Amino acid sequence: MTIYLFSFLILLGSLIKGNSKSLFLLSSFLIVIGSMVSAGVNEFRLEFIYFSVAMILSFLGDLAMANKLKIVESHIINGIGLFGLGHIFYGLGFWTLSNDDFEDKLIFVLVILIFVFYFVIGYNRKQPRAMNIATLFYTVLLSSVLILAMNFSINSDTSSTIAAIAIIGIILFVISDSLIAINHFKQKIPGGDYLIAGTYIPAQLLLQSILLFH
Repeated sequence: MTIYLFSFLILLGSLIKGNSKSLFLLSSFLIVIGSMVSAGVNEFRLEFIYFSVAMILSFLGDLAMANKLKIVESHIINGIGLFGLGHIFYGLGFWTLSNDDFEDKLIFVLVILIFVFYFVIGYNRKQPRAMNIATLFYTVLLSSVLILAMNFSINSDTSSTIAAIAIIGIILFVISDSLIAINHFKQKIPGGDYLIAGTYIPAQLLLQSILLFH
């Protein structure tokens, strides 16, 4: 928990210093460390492994977005690809925590979310078709994680407080990803980098803290 607190304080320092990339990356890296320590303390139970891998992939995505890690030429593709893999592991983590139960009615909500996120936020007719297809896949992943977090809050035996933390955390994650999509694919948002950092790190902190109290 102390590591996560330091991460949040460093985020504040990053924003105060003009959204310092180095401090932002340090804040994200500390969450990785906290997640790995948490997994080790809890004997590497499956849900802890999933959440830890999700955070590691997210941090690699942060490095890619900051042009510190290169897989293909586009840092956006690198970042989105790694974030997408991270979402898969968060989804697996939420599924494990939900005791493998699923509310069928959430399928309808999932379809609506995919439609809204893709056509309102992600789709851009001016960008290449391949990019729009990639955006659609990412939209499906992001919407699925949101649904699985909602399912966790309904079907797990966790407290209402932890369920609320899960929902708030994943909503902040969705906001952060949506801001990235708008900022890079549609139009620059005034103060967009501050808004992205200010929602992304708290989202990760909230999601990782679920396992501390579950």
